[in-house]
Amino acid sequence: MKIFLATMESQCSYLSRASIKARNAFISFYTFSRFRDKARLVKVLYNVRSIVTGLITCDSGAHTFFAEVPEKGFSASGHNKKTKTKMGIDEYFEKYLQFLKEFGQYLDYFVELDIGEIVGQEKVEGWREVLKKEGLFKKCITCYHPSIMNLDYFEKMCKESESRYVAVEGDRPMQRRGRLDYTTLIKIARKNNCKIHGFAMTKPDALSMFPFFSVDSSSWNAIMVYGKSGIRKTYGKTRDFESVYIKTYEGRGHLLLKEIEAWNKMEDFYTNLWKIRGVEWLDN
Repeated sequence: MKIFLATMESQCSYLSRASIKARNAFISFYTFSRFRDKARLVKVLYNVRSIVTGLITCDSGAHTFFAEVPEKGFSASGHNKKTKTKMGIDEYFEKYLQFLKEFGQYLDYFVELDIGEIVGQEKVEGWREVLKKEGLFKKCITCYHPSIMNLDYFEKMCKESESRYVAVEGDRPMQRRGRLDYTTLIKIARKNNCKIHGFAMTKPDALSMFPFFSVDSSSWNAIMVYGKSGIRKTYGKTRDFESVYIKTYEGRGHLLLKEIEAWNKMEDFYTNLWKIRGVEWLDN
């Protein structure tokens, strides 16, 4: 099981000077879309590449921009966030497409604009066709959302995936829809020779129950954002946290490195756990 550290671009400058390496990273186009200086963008991508030993995946950031349908009060991400840009959705896709064409060499995979709940799934499928024509679909992770898709659609999505990599949404407590049947989704993906990613699915109970190929979390960066952190000491059904609060940037940075080490060990733990249980994934 691979654990992606999300928002890696936010700390890449600091981490590029450290000896600790992250295994896998999630970055967001939302961040890069705000850069006006292309040289800065390249530098950040280069720094991320230099501190990651495994895979780098770029999320579209679309849920950050287009999280709510005002007339319905609907939030695709499960939070009551308002749209943060005046940019239209088609314009956003075009900018994302251009980014992928120019800088795709820095990425192992990227996530599609999975906002079919807002714009309709036909729109998302149209974007997939554009990605295919541009030769980019082979790195695209397509996404399943149960509110607008059924299991037949998910299996079709697995069969049509050129990257052999699909993703499913994580728990959405604010929408109270309950936990998805991840076991069935994982079985369908494996049957179709597809890797499967669980968004924001790093709760120990979930990792012990569901053998995803990969998951992601931004919790590793909490020490830099909030000054508070819980360093993971043990894994499995129980969690033992060392609660800390650090005021200085240097102190937070030092603890951030310990966080990365802890998440690397966490990845090893769950990879070995599922190997013992007879579930292994191939990278290709």
